[in-house]
Amino acid sequence: MFNWLNACQFIKGQRGTAFYKKRDHTQIIVDILSSCRSPRTKSYIRRRASVSYGTLQDCVKQLLMRDWLEPVEENCGQKKLATTQEGLAFIQKYLELENLTGLKSKCKSKMATHMIPTVLT
Repeated sequence: MFNWLNACQFIKGQRGTAFYKKRDHTQIIVDILSSCRSPRTKSYIRRRASVSYGTLQDCVKQLLMRDWLEPVEENCGQKKLATTQEGLAFIQKYLELENLTGLKSKCKSKMATHMIPTVLT
């Protein structure tokens, strides 16, 4: 019987190599900031950045202290978070450094690469 996971394992050499790489703390920060271009709820950010609730809470606390995220309250009273100009500048510098060194992470975020035109304007 044909098993898709076994076929992928055979082709890649390891099971899920491209999808199960661990990210460092900086990459998680970039993913969180890039998911908040417009005001978003914490549950949206958690799903979009693929982080646990505890990790999200720790990162959001740090980002709020650095003024890279700002709390936004919608008309309906729902609390959301949005990336500030300082946060966008951090993403830009992170991507520039990654391109300059040529050491691109293997699990590079698609969210951050789509932000390049937004950040440069």
